[in-house]
Amino acid sequence: MHAPPYTPPPLTNPTFNDDRVRQWQQRMKDRGWNITVDSDYGDQSESICRAFQKEKGLRPVDGIVGPVTWKATWEAPITAAASPGR
Repeated sequence: MHAPPYTPPPLTNPTFNDDRVRQWQQRMKDRGWNITVDSDYGDQSESICRAFQKEKGLRPVDGIVGPVTWKATWEAPITAAASPGR
């Protein structure tokens, strides 16, 4: 599956809120992450983003959904790692 187009700014904490956040959260939920799909990029989203970045070897592990993390959310293989939030 190809990622939808990434549009700046990156998704960051605290309380970034828009349709892109909901889209990213839904994709993470579809991938098996235990995340609330509420359009708010708060502490839970940041924590799951960090765990995902670490699991996929993305650098830096910063909890920010920029273009690399966005693309990996759709295109990286789904793994069954025991990650926080799973």
